Amino acid sequence: MLTPEMAGRRGLVPGRPFGRVISDWLIKHDKDNDTITSFDQLAAEMKMDPSNLRKIRDGKRSWIGFDVADKIVVVCLGAGGWRDDSELSHIYQSTDFTWLDMKKPCAVAA
Repeated sequence: MLTPEMAGRRGLVPGRPFGRVISDWLIKHDKDNDTITSFDQLAAEMKMDPSNLRKIRDGKRSWIGFDVADKIVVVCLGAGGWRDDSELSHIYQSTDFTWLDMKKPCAVAA
């Protein structure tokens, strides 16, 4: 079983809160949570496989990569949308981004 500490070192965050964000977005946009079309549209915008998006929404992914979680937030809530949700805010503020810097280094402008 993956502990929160181990997950954090791998760049993973809890999947459940982001599944809630997906469900809330579908409800807000009057889309049936169970239609393939809704997931296809959302997944296309996120550039994700609809079946993976459905697994996150259904709570079948205990942990997801921060990059995936951030895509969900940006598409469903807008950039910085995590600030208005206490659970997401806690996740973003407690995430150690060292792993991301090592995995995907950013060039620094000279």
